[in-house]
Amino acid sequence: MSKNLLQNKETKEFLANSALSILINKNILNLNDIGGTTVEFGYIFELENKELEALFKLTTLESTYYFAAQKGKLLLLTINEAQYKEVAIKMNDLHN
Repeated sequence: MSKNLLQNKETKEFLANSALSILINKNILNLNDIGGTTVEFGYIFELENKELEALFKLTTLESTYYFAAQKGKLLLLTINEAQYKEVAIKMNDLHN
């Protein structure tokens, strides 16, 4: 059975910081771009094998970036807001 980590501050900070690192390393953002950045999590689950599964979005003053954590990897996604919401709802229903 999976464990809901949506209220786990450390996990959320880890994922958000990792996402920022990806965007900076890919030269999508620089340190000057991160002021005012917000993060919204659609879901975060710890699976039985202790791996994280998550969906979240990182919003800067300029753009929104969507991320998924799966199978030990953090992936930058090419989805839109409607798809983000749909997947978040389905996964929360599936795991609750």
